[in-house]
Amino acid sequence: MNNYINNIEELKNNKYNLRAIEKLNIYKIKNSVYSIKLNKENLITVLYNNKPLTSIYAPIEEAKKLINQNIKDNSSRIGIFLSIASFYHIDYFLSLNKNSKAIIIEKDIEIAKLIFENIKSENLKRVIILLNEKIEDIISFFDFYIAEEDIKKIICIMHIRASNINSENKNYYDNINFLLMNKIKEKLMSLTSNYYFAPIWARNIIYNLALNKGYSIKTYKNILNKKTPLLLISAGASIDNYIEKIKELSKTHFILVLSHAFNTLIKNNIKPDAIVSTDGGFYSCLHIIDAIKENIPIFTTHSAYFLPLTNINKKRIFYFSHNESFEKIIYYNKNSDNNIYFPMEGSVIMPALRIANFLNPKYILFAGCDFCHLDNKSHSKYSNAIALDFLSSDKLKTFENLKYKRLNDNQNIECYDNILRKSSSSLISYKMHFETLANEIIKEIEIFNLTKESAKIKNVKIFNNINSNNTNEKNINIKDYIEENINEKEFINKLEYFIKNIDNEIDENFANMISPYHFSELKENKISKREFIEYINKWHNEIKIILNKF
Repeated sequence: MNNYINNIEELKNNKYNLRAIEKLNIYKIKNSVYSIKLNKENLITVLYNNKPLTSIYAPIEEAKKLINQNIKDNSSRIGIFLSIASFYHIDYFLSLNKNSKAIIIEKDIEIAKLIFENIKSENLKRVIILLNEKIEDIISFFDFYIAEEDIKKIICIMHIRASNINSENKNYYDNINFLLMNKIKEKLMSLTSNYYFAPIWARNIIYNLALNKGYSIKTYKNILNKKTPLLLISAGASIDNYIEKIKELSKTHFILVLSHAFNTLIKNNIKPDAIVSTDGGFYSCLHIIDAIKENIPIFTTHSAYFLPLTNINKKRIFYFSHNESFEKIIYYNKNSDNNIYFPMEGSVIMPALRIANFLNPKYILFAGCDFCHLDNKSHSKYSNAIALDFLSSDKLKTFENLKYKRLNDNQNIECYDNILRKSSSSLISYKMHFETLANEIIKEIEIFNLTKESAKIKNVKIFNNINSNNTNEKNINIKDYIEENINEKEFINKLEYFIKNIDNEIDENFANMISPYHFSELKENKISKREFIEYINKWHNEIKIILNKF
């Protein structure tokens, strides 16, 4: 009993354990299907109907093997463990790094109580246990508790034998695993689909209009005037091999960096001249705070994530339009020269290339525009998008994540160093579109490639320093800050009218701007009109406080 008391005291150090502790204290074990067996070394094995769920003879070795299969280094992580069975694997995981944390999801109270009565651990202060909770509550907790910057630290391990003892447990853990993996992907991956993410874009547009004033990207039109070359940096793994060269080129080239490559430059003391960020902020916003500190201009859209940009100097943010969501209303004057439109084309690299051309440089130089994988890495070492490599690693062995696999997709592509490297169908598709766009631009501006480990782009040759002849340092001088041409009042009035009259009529165009997914479900009778209205009202309630600022 002393073990149990001591363990409960340790668990009390984390406020999120209070519900589990209450359940454990109330629960009385009677004729349990679970039992404990001690081996010669007084190590426990949990049995279910007298069948061991873990090794009887070597539970510690088994635990180490399980963890070592999923962890290749001892960096700080957040482990999500589906079932507490044995606990040794969890304890070993926590012993690898004093800053690691464990979240245990356990369906059966009795197995948890048995284990806490029979084990000793010095690591329980770093444990959260969600005990016999509803699946939706577990997912809500995960959404609330896991910070955006911690997503890439997550490792999820299911105890296979414990999760398959009966059909009820199997369904419980399978559903949690499926939903958790989707949540992880949702938080990791950029907002690239208007169909699903329009509600977030619509919200972001409203927040940016209210909180983040800026100028039109037209302010930068033709600013390089064919005199200064431009280096366009994406987050491909190849740029890690060219850091010193990029430092050298940054003295004479306008450095335009994609947001998910920005951290690589900052970590290596390279200050870009501008950042392009177009997604909803799942991973690109993490280091925008550093951009604000460094006084680096940001080229973005109103649909992009709003929080890192809040209350920054108006002369630091420059907007363009994708013509998506509420942008179709706020840019009411389609013929205005002040409103610059770059279409959404699946990846931030496409509008970034269009912007590079828009600045009218002497030539454009690519770095890290790989469209392939280098040493099983899809992104630069310091890129915050390196988390996407996590998606395709052995850490997420679920059927669902195979659809999103970006590595080892049985595709190969030839690179500038004449080596065939692994790629994927999606990356090759992006490469073909990028290549088409580059070949339109190359008619007016020369384009070169710096990184030899990148996939070959038709008509784009490897950069030759001898021919560059850039002796003067760049001198960027903005003379005229150009305002966007936006009709905020008309937009707010239309939104208010739509919400006010939604019970009587549903404006199809407006509904599609907020959530084409939900409106499609409504038209196909998969949800009722009442359910659709409830969703729209919920979305509206979340932004009311911002609407009051107009």
